[in-house]
Amino acid sequence: MKKLTYISFLILVPLQVWSAKLPGIDNGILDLRGVDLSAHNKPLALSGEWKFYWMRYIDPVERPDSSYIMVQVPDDWMNYSIDNENLSSFGYASYHLRIVVDKQDNTVFGMKIPAVNSAYTLFVNGKAISSAGILGQSAEETSSHFKPKTVYFNHQRGIIDLVFHVANFDLIRSGLREPPYFGTSQAITGTRERLLTLEFFIFGAIMIIAFQYLIIYLNKKRELVHLFFFLTCLSVGLRTLFMGERYFMYIFDDLPIKVMIFFTTGSIYLICAFFILFVKELFVIKAAVSLTLIKFLIPLLLFQFVVVLFGSPATGEKMIGFMQLSALASLLFTLFLIFKAVREKFEGVSLILIGFTVIFAAGINDILFDRRLLSLPLNVLPLSIFFFLFTQSVLLSKRSAAAQKNIEKLSEDIKNTNTALARFVPEEFLFHLRKSAITEIDLGDYTEKNMSVLFADIRRFTTMSEHAPSREIFLFLNNYLQFTAPAIINNHGFIDKYIGDAVMALFAEAPDYAIKAAIEMQQHLTDFNNTMLKGAEQPVAIGIGVQYGNLMLGTIGSIERMDTTVISDSVNMASRMENLTKLYGASIITSIDTITKCTDPSKFNFRALDTVQIRGKTRPTELVEVLNGLDNKDFQMKCSTKGTFEQGVYAYKQGALSDAREHFFQVLQISPDDKAAVYLLARCEKYLAKGVDKDFTGIQVFHS
Repeated sequence: MKKLTYISFLILVPLQVWSAKLPGIDNGILDLRGVDLSAHNKPLALSGEWKFYWMRYIDPVERPDSSYIMVQVPDDWMNYSIDNENLSSFGYASYHLRIVVDKQDNTVFGMKIPAVNSAYTLFVNGKAISSAGILGQSAEETSSHFKPKTVYFNHQRGIIDLVFHVANFDLIRSGLREPPYFGTSQAITGTRERLLTLEFFIFGAIMIIAFQYLIIYLNKKRELVHLFFFLTCLSVGLRTLFMGERYFMYIFDDLPIKVMIFFTTGSIYLICAFFILFVKELFVIKAAVSLTLIKFLIPLLLFQFVVVLFGSPATGEKMIGFMQLSALASLLFTLFLIFKAVREKFEGVSLILIGFTVIFAAGINDILFDRRLLSLPLNVLPLSIFFFLFTQSVLLSKRSAAAQKNIEKLSEDIKNTNTALARFVPEEFLFHLRKSAITEIDLGDYTEKNMSVLFADIRRFTTMSEHAPSREIFLFLNNYLQFTAPAIINNHGFIDKYIGDAVMALFAEAPDYAIKAAIEMQQHLTDFNNTMLKGAEQPVAIGIGVQYGNLMLGTIGSIERMDTTVISDSVNMASRMENLTKLYGASIITSIDTITKCTDPSKFNFRALDTVQIRGKTRPTELVEVLNGLDNKDFQMKCSTKGTFEQGVYAYKQGALSDAREHFFQVLQISPDDKAAVYLLARCEKYLAKGVDKDFTGIQVFHS
């Protein structure tokens, strides 16, 4: 609680000093000679005495000397007087300020121009550099546009003349109501970025909280307290886009000024109304006096909202005073309700009181600031509202925590059960069946899609297991899988099942991931041999087959006992390819069809191996050996003989057996341990000895 009190104090303290403490403006002149502006990282507020020309658009270069009055900026020009008569809200005028600086060498200055009521053009040394709306001398000629801007200009002279032409025929408040800011381009840009960052943070945080409560309302008995808090947050969040930097005005450049008035003024009525209703529901207000006041305030607020909604921009401006009175009344009434809740020791009310006290102080500050009775350099109301919303989230979290304790043990049990089940039925399998939990699976559920199948098997495992105790075999397999299985998971695959010492994995992404996983498994196997089997006479070797194609995932069995399975020709092909790695002395075998489905086959080193027809298949398959993953010696050997080897494979398929034999013989001269070259050379010798048919295709048929 002490921490929240400290934070609430910080909310009322400006986050940054808006402007540097530099010389002030006197008699329309700001003398900055001798001031190193580049040393100041904050801009200078141009507040002070400006020259003011009523009902005149003066020449920005040649200015008259005696037809002006000295006025204070910022202020409404309706507060200025000529011959003891206050000026009208509607009209046009010129402002002039001279800034004297040391001569600069291509220094880039900047100005942060506030939203000027309600159209303007800014001239710097006679050159127009910024404007908003269309200037005119009557309401018909003038078009309002109400948003702040940031502009930059180069300057080499020692004098900077600023001339604002301003027209207002729409709003009650007029002229330079906020001071422009002047400084180096770095200071101006830094200030704007800090303000935008702060406003986006506030807007984003408020909207997150808003939709959090909307979700709670939609899923938790439709309690009105959550709905009214959502509507309060939503109104506050939308209003922030039209305050400060008015970012929404940049997105929709032609947005009518009426919309801006509606969101800045009209939204206050909605915020107050929704907030009062939120407090009523939160504290379950039943007292007759309180309910009567609520029934009076809510219609009054909504009536004023309708007036602003359908009235002219000037009407909306006139309603600002009523809005401030209504907001003040709403704040006081809400504070009264909270104090009543404090006396009744309502749960969490202390937290609410702290948060609302911050809002109350910020609201009073903003009203006094708008009335020029107080001048804090930061609009703290949005921050204070965000702080209050934060306290409500803390309160909500505390309440949820109490309920959470009652279900934590059950949740932990369910989590442990699901974790245990996930070891037997992969979560990815559930995902592809479009199930969120194993309890949703029914017998016969299936899905059909294109995936890659990977089969990996340990060579000579049967021989290895004949002479080892069962415990050592299980320990060996688990250690081996700890090294190799992560390659599958890290490449977006999942293990479908273990079949003895074999692993079957599936990959929903492009075949690149399955091939990359196979390569990494071979690399991890090297680590396994070096770490776990150090000193062993013969290291462990594995063969891997990879095939991409259409398959069906689903459940089979009976009601009493079911299991997940994969049905596909691709599964059979991947298994047969893995088996053929022994015959061809390859580490990884896939098909040319799989390679062509890769998004980037060039990242793999591979060579054409053979064309085979597997038992049960009517179409032949072109086998490809992936060379990546081999130890460096074998990799270099096979890469260096790849061209000669593939020429031999091509010649063999064309029936040019003598040429093929010669190519394979050349391969073996360089790489005598190339088992595939030995095998294919033997086939060439066989067919050369016995002869071949006219329809020889070079396809090797496997009948088993």
